[in-house]
Amino acid sequence: MVKSITKKKEEGEIIETLPKQSIILKGNKSSPVISALLPELNKLRSPSSALFSKKHNEARPFENPENFQKFLSQNHVCLFALGSNSKKRPNNLIIGRTYEEELLDIVEFEVEDFTSANQFKVPIELGVKPLFLFQGDLFETDSIYTRIKNLFLDFFSGRPIDKVDARGCEQLIAISATQDGKIYFKQYHIARTEPRLQEAGPSIVFKLRRHKLADESKFKQACKEPKLRKKVKNITTNTLKEKRGQLHVQQQDIKTIALKKRNLKHKKKEEKTNE
Repeated sequence: MVKSITKKKEEGEIIETLPKQSIILKGNKSSPVISALLPELNKLRSPSSALFSKKHNEARPFENPENFQKFLSQNHVCLFALGSNSKKRPNNLIIGRTYEEELLDIVEFEVEDFTSANQFKVPIELGVKPLFLFQGDLFETDSIYTRIKNLFLDFFSGRPIDKVDARGCEQLIAISATQDGKIYFKQYHIARTEPRLQEAGPSIVFKLRRHKLADESKFKQACKEPKLRKKVKNITTNTLKEKRGQLHVQQQDIKTIALKKRNLKHKKKEEKTNE
């Protein structure tokens, strides 16, 4: 997956910022399908996403990428989903991501069919790490679909984790690609008592439209593992952003301390005055 990074200018250190933040927004016009879909996409990315209810007339990542990237940078996000509707492109959904404050991958879909999770009687807990199942040779053989697979993982997988508890695997996202350009998105609940899948929704049928993908060299650079910030011991920052350091000094043996010896002449003078 593409790494979300920030640069530490004074040290030239690359630090990955996790979890990746996203925004879900509408274009200049919407439709009932898009208006119902966007809140559910926001739930799938919860709690690392924000849903914008206001329409954005100038949100055109294909036609005006510079202004749209500026908008994303102002909101400090690297993932987005933009829904819109028009005669030329009905029920339109654009999913994309950025790297180093530049648009990296943008993929446009037509939402041919959508069934809300509310119509299924199987609740899904928010924030659960899902399992993924990609079906179809296109995800392995076609370069465009391979990138779409990577984009879906980036968008829906949430925060990366090192270990997985099998008892917590309750959610499966199955994504299937067919030769006619359609992509089927379904979410299932993994039953604990019986080894079976229960469809939980949402269920979406995408049809691929336009795409604008980064070249391979830039994509490899975006996927490069960032350096981890080294933990500095005994240094804290207070509420005023001031750094405070703590020193640990070994205990000294008082018997070994070199004390100043008194001069012998001064000692003789003191004896004479006493006489």
